[in-house]
Amino acid sequence: MDFFGHQEQARRKSFWLILGVLAAAIVVILAINILLLIFLGWQQVGTSIAYGTSQGFFDLFKPAFLQYHSNTLLASSAVTAGLMGVSSAGKIMSLRDGGGQVARQLGGDLISAGHPDPLRRRLYNVVEEISVASGVPVPEVYVLEEESGINAFAAGYTQSDAAVAVTRGALEAFDRDELQGVIAHEFSHILNGDTRINIRLMGVIFGILVLSIIGRKLLMSNRRARYRSSNNKGMSVVIFAGLGLIIIGYSGLFFARWLKASISRQREYLADASAVQFTRNPDGISSALKKIAVHSNQSFLKTDSEEVSHMLFGDGERPNFFSSKMFATHPPLLERIQRFEPRFKEVHMREFARKLQKKEQHTEAKRAEAEQKQDKKTDRKQGFDINNILQDIGHPSLEQILIAGALSDSLPSAIEQAAHSQEWAPEVVLLAILSSTASIRDRQLEIISKDLGQWSDQKMDHLLANVESLGVEQRLPLLEIAFPQMKHRPVAELEKLLDTIRRMISLDSRIDTFEYLLFKQLEVQIIDQSRPDKALIHGNRSIARKQQEAKTLMSVLAIHGSENVSEAKKSLNKGIESLGWKPSELLIANDWSEQLDKALLELNKLRAGEKKKLVIALANIIMSDGKVAIQEHELLRAICASLHIPLPVLA
Repeated sequence: MDFFGHQEQARRKSFWLILGVLAAAIVVILAINILLLIFLGWQQVGTSIAYGTSQGFFDLFKPAFLQYHSNTLLASSAVTAGLMGVSSAGKIMSLRDGGGQVARQLGGDLISAGHPDPLRRRLYNVVEEISVASGVPVPEVYVLEEESGINAFAAGYTQSDAAVAVTRGALEAFDRDELQGVIAHEFSHILNGDTRINIRLMGVIFGILVLSIIGRKLLMSNRRARYRSSNNKGMSVVIFAGLGLIIIGYSGLFFARWLKASISRQREYLADASAVQFTRNPDGISSALKKIAVHSNQSFLKTDSEEVSHMLFGDGERPNFFSSKMFATHPPLLERIQRFEPRFKEVHMREFARKLQKKEQHTEAKRAEAEQKQDKKTDRKQGFDINNILQDIGHPSLEQILIAGALSDSLPSAIEQAAHSQEWAPEVVLLAILSSTASIRDRQLEIISKDLGQWSDQKMDHLLANVESLGVEQRLPLLEIAFPQMKHRPVAELEKLLDTIRRMISLDSRIDTFEYLLFKQLEVQIIDQSRPDKALIHGNRSIARKQQEAKTLMSVLAIHGSENVSEAKKSLNKGIESLGWKPSELLIANDWSEQLDKALLELNKLRAGEKKKLVIALANIIMSDGKVAIQEHELLRAICASLHIPLPVLA
């Protein structure tokens, strides 16, 4: 299934998640009411015995009894539903900052490109290479230093607020190929929308489990108080309520586990397959799974992983009742391995364990060879083929990862270090937008000095002293490397930076396609970062309902890729033809960037499958003359960024 199909499937999963949550909530509410009826019946039976009446226990659950206590049951239902809803909403609100918040709650330490430890530096480099190859911002990278088990996860509402985390055990156990396979697996979750579902599922599960938490606290408080109180009846009520809530809460866990399992298991198979598509190396992820299987702690975490078990690379808990296939959030390790090596059997695991040391030496040699290959330029010519593009969206190839690494390596050392610095990243972005015309550049530098102050002005002088100019192919990777460092700055500061860039761009009263691309990418990332939980990734509209906006977008692309109006019209109608629409005139005026902004805002409301149709139409426009203009390429990237489509780096 392609990127757009995965996005559609993720949207459908969200719908079923809502239905499953409602079903689980109804079951928990009914269970609470039954518990309340038992308590009321118990009290009434005791009263009947005291007065010598013959009313039996089961007689108390006749319609008359239920009707008598109907107001109590309604109040109980409202309180239970409200408690679960508020708890779930509170948990989701606590995660509104995105994937980094999840990683920090689990004890993750944020690492950067310049980390002194070579293992952590290697991790960051692998994440960065796959990010640039995928055409998405580099996510925050965390290491769970206290976890010796081998595991990893990705979290976040959008590509802009995503985070990738690995355990210390994984960092120490994996070689570069295995680490690359696991990180590619996690990137698949980011690109296919799984992380958005997973982070919401965390809140839902907490809402369901909150009753068992309350029950445990009641029992603990009763244990402390029972020696100080002579009210045995009161203590009995507390014990009854506490045990009942624990039982019902864990009944809710039964449904929560089933819900997680139904959503997660198949997505893990898909992510494994995508990892192989990323790296073209099934041995990497297969070997990683084997190492988990033979490792003393496997993938188990010390911290309570119930809330995050569905987003981990491997099982976070040791085997228990919920380890059965019905409730497991992950397929068995052996089955996952057999997807890559069908003949691999459980008996082979011991042999693998015995040969692990020898294998590690072999893979280390392979790693050194792979790094040598990365230093060499690839001679492969990749044409602008729509099938290749659609296949690579959300699934960058190994060559694209190598290209991304080569682009990063081609950056001047001082500029590359500045891009990885939180203090210097904004100035690096400003450097990329500076005009090559001396008079305009001087005026742009004046704007920077006036808007951002003398310190920023001095940093620009230092950067300009280290680089004369940046190549077109270097500027985009530079932006993607720099943005993660800016994510920790206040949103107001980033908005001010965006306004400065807007003024710099408008100095010459025209906007070129690269300026538009840089501005749109930064704008989308800032908007998504400010409220990731509210970011719109895909809507539910069809492209047929957005014809005017689609034609405007295609007209802009056709104009920028053609030498005259006649050619532009032919190109436009190539794209329109692929959508099955009637030929159209060009819908474009002088203020093309303004029109494009408005069109993109509406087109982001399309369903994922409808966005795929639009990308096909755009590719047909670009290739109508058999060649790709730089302006076309830059506009396509800007359009894809605005529509939350991760366009991989093109060779």
